Amino acid sequence: MDGKDWAAECDLRIVNISSVPTCVRLQGFSVIDLTWSTSDLIHEITNWYVAEDTETLSDHKYIRFQIGNDSCQPRSRSKKPLRWNQIRH
Repeated sequence: MDGKDWAAECDLRIVNISSVPTCVRLQGFSVIDLTWSTSDLIHEITNWYVAEDTETLSDHKYIRFQIGNDSCQPRSRSKKPLRWNQIRH
């Protein structure tokens, strides 16, 4: 099974949206680091980019992205006090 067959079988998609190199060496550069997602979550990934100006102490660059919607608010907890000593039926 090759890489394309494996990705298709696992329902994986490549998120990378640019040809900005993710690996930079003296010998050259390449887009070797990939971000993968399943097709049902790929629409949740936003602001994908290669952090070219961040020092990684490696020849690989950081890939940054956000998952989900920033406007989502966490569910608020109930204001009622919990009564752990009561038996529920």
